[in-house]
Amino acid sequence: MPAVYNSSTLRIHLYPDQSILETEWLDFAQGEVLRSGYSEAIRLARQHGVRGWVANQKNMRTIRPTDQDWIAEHIMPSLRQLGLLRIGIVSSDDALNRMGIKSILARCPLGIDMQFFPDAVAARQWVSEVTVPA
Repeated sequence: MPAVYNSSTLRIHLYPDQSILETEWLDFAQGEVLRSGYSEAIRLARQHGVRGWVANQKNMRTIRPTDQDWIAEHIMPSLRQLGLLRIGIVSSDDALNRMGIKSILARCPLGIDMQFFPDAVAARQWVSEVTVPA
């Protein structure tokens, strides 16, 4: 599926037939670059009424503590408001990223069905099991 958003650190894919948005982080992102990427993903998710999210962190590296705080304060509440049914997280190859993601999730539980996966295909399959419109 072609990306609906492209930057040097993030690609966003939309799967309208499955009502899924996928954020595919490509590298280290911090500060305004990270914030604008997440903000665009939230905007697209709202615009398209997605019901599932694939957070592909595979190539993303460490999330700095100040960015973790921003994600917890701004992105996590927005995710709760989207009405998502499932979030599939593709685990990063970077141990510090995995620790940062788990820290954010521990501070801000979403109350959304969520699982970790080794690759995007498995995450997309699991998320789509409940998001494909009837």
